[in-house]
Amino acid sequence: MMMYPSHYGSAVGKRYYGEIFNNKLRSEGWRSHSVHADRSWKACLSRVNISLVPKESLVLMRASARIMGLLESMASKHYFPSFSTRPFEFKAYAHCTEMIKDSIIPIVTLTRQSRAESFSDSIDLVSDASQGRPVIVDFDRTPRPLTTEAEAADKRRQKAEKRGTPSRDRSKKELAHYAELRRETEQFNAHLSGLKDPVTGSVSWIRMASAHAGMVPIVRLVSAEAVTAQIQAANASGIAVAFRIDPEDQLQVGLAGRGLSGLRQPGSAFLILDAGDVRNRVSSACAAAESAFRSLRNAAGESFERVRKTLVSGSFPSSSLRDLPRLLPMEEGLLYERVSGSWQVEYGDHASLPKRSARSGSNGWFPHVDLTLDGHWRIELEERNSDRTGYGRCARATIASGEWKSRTECWGTSVVKEVADGSTTVGGVKFVVPAAWLSVRANQHISRFARDR
Repeated sequence: MMMYPSHYGSAVGKRYYGEIFNNKLRSEGWRSHSVHADRSWKACLSRVNISLVPKESLVLMRASARIMGLLESMASKHYFPSFSTRPFEFKAYAHCTEMIKDSIIPIVTLTRQSRAESFSDSIDLVSDASQGRPVIVDFDRTPRPLTTEAEAADKRRQKAEKRGTPSRDRSKKELAHYAELRRETEQFNAHLSGLKDPVTGSVSWIRMASAHAGMVPIVRLVSAEAVTAQIQAANASGIAVAFRIDPEDQLQVGLAGRGLSGLRQPGSAFLILDAGDVRNRVSSACAAAESAFRSLRNAAGESFERVRKTLVSGSFPSSSLRDLPRLLPMEEGLLYERVSGSWQVEYGDHASLPKRSARSGSNGWFPHVDLTLDGHWRIELEERNSDRTGYGRCARATIASGEWKSRTECWGTSVVKEVADGSTTVGGVKFVVPAAWLSVRANQHISRFARDR
């Protein structure tokens, strides 16, 4: 019999009505945890006399349908998109339909929200959007930069010189405001430092993330001792965990093998091989993935066979699109096709998000509107540097193209339509700079690939 959270009704209700439900669900083999949970609820009602069922037990039965559907969904194949809680990346997921969210298990990297002192705001953001669905979570390990008052004064002086205007000192109100911003950033960095602590941080992370419904924390692969401590915590509490590995990092591969072999319930865990950006390197990425799988199988044995395995990669360029084909092939599918021929593995990708890289400056950008197709991106680009009006023209050209008829109906393509019709602001967001359009492309990608599962 399945396990319930402690607040889901009485022991009698758990045993009797829960067993009715679980048997019915298992006998029918239902998987989708939204549509099928509703069916299981109706089926359960057909099996019992409602007038004899206490009200609190009816609440239990409805909740049980949701939970059982969730567990059933985790036993079926899903699409695993990877993104972060940065505003325009997460917007792509938040605007997915309920049906799409039911078809995916996202891999989400928590990032600091505006002025937050911990990852709590990011976790709440994910919880609100996922509504208890399974989400694999990690966190960004990069501390936020701090600027001293002297550094800030020097920057103001440089900007003033560039403008040709005199520099001025900050007012008392401004000084107090920036002092508060600095305090908040210091607090966040201290929180991050605690999670990265080699002795206590890893277990703190596992417990913090798993305290929220549906969240599956990624094990930190920093040392053998840290991995052992996290696996012990997971085993003791019945926590589901995930391993995310760079297949070319032998330390990560070795530590993940150690962690997998120590799990009591490897069937509830996830093993994610993230090959990174595979554009123009599918062959080498394939060799690395296969080598990593062999090493993990040798290290973990039966646990390797039971864990859910996912291959994640991306190929949307982080460099300028100016000199690339307007029909740009996706190479992550090629990698998956090769690896899945030898290994039982599910599909994941970076959801049309390019690899992030630190840049010292910018030479501007070209407006472009992208259409996600089967195996390709269609890119409509204007070679007009930093032209905010170019997006309307690109949107109209996209709709006029022959590929538009192959679009996926979703929030992303609805934005393209509205901008083509003359709107520059949709849902309170101005679609006149590249960052906003990132969410449009990613939402199309997630919606399209989720429907193919």
